Amino acid sequence: MRAVVTLPDDPTLNAALKKYHLKGINDSTEISKLLLKEHGITLCETSVTRRRKKLGYRAGGYTTKTMEEDAKKKLILDQMAKDPKGRLGARMIKEGIFKDTGIHLTRDYIREAMRQLDPEAYSKRGPRHMKAQRRERLLREARLPGASEERHGAQQPVPSTSRELPVHLPIPPQIMELDNESDFDHDPLPELLSAAGPSSAPSLDIRVWTHPTETHTAFTSEMVGLLQDALPKMTALSRFLDNTETGLAAVDIHSHQLLLRGMETAALLERQLARVISRLDKS
Repeated sequence: MRAVVTLPDDPTLNAALKKYHLKGINDSTEISKLLLKEHGITLCETSVTRRRKKLGYRAGGYTTKTMEEDAKKKLILDQMAKDPKGRLGARMIKEGIFKDTGIHLTRDYIREAMRQLDPEAYSKRGPRHMKAQRRERLLREARLPGASEERHGAQQPVPSTSRELPVHLPIPPQIMELDNESDFDHDPLPELLSAAGPSSAPSLDIRVWTHPTETHTAFTSEMVGLLQDALPKMTALSRFLDNTETGLAAVDIHSHQLLLRGMETAALLERQLARVISRLDKS
């Protein structure tokens, strides 16, 4: 049984602190009790905090407060990119970040960042009652421009073709029911129309009629055309960054925000393309 450890490089103490950190145990009082119980080491809470600080072991609250915003979002985006279907919640993303980097971020921060980065996937996760609450929150934050007109009796125009709706590939050749339990990307238009309140306009049968050949051809052609236009610029930017990483200088706030938006857009584009490829492989 060991009394009080005073050497800062004590291998037993350092190994124990590392083990607790990897397990996500960051409370100094709990660590002090575990050291005494498992290793016979008597170390007060203040000394535990001081030793952990010297070893670079920080809890999620401290890291979340002190780490730069773009660096934190990059950690989250890296984990979200591994989950193209958007099924992982904040707890699994938190564990993935720690497993890959050894960095703790608070679950509340991760949850809010995921909601901002991919609100559609966020609204689909969790129990049914949580999904409803999240959809209502998204409706409050992002209403259709014509929603206020519909409240006063003006009928909201309905697109004549499915191409005018934000429906993603692939589209089934029959009538597509908008089901929030489906694995397809959720179309918020019907919910936004119903959430706008009572209206004198006639009720709408929320169904999207599609023609198999025309719809697939239109969406595929538009998607391929956009990719053909964007890929040369994306490739040129990637090569430019590869050649200039060592010569970067400080940038102003506007440029810094532009870099952050570019990073977020690139990560989300990767997830969207992965979804399209996954669905095409299944069709």
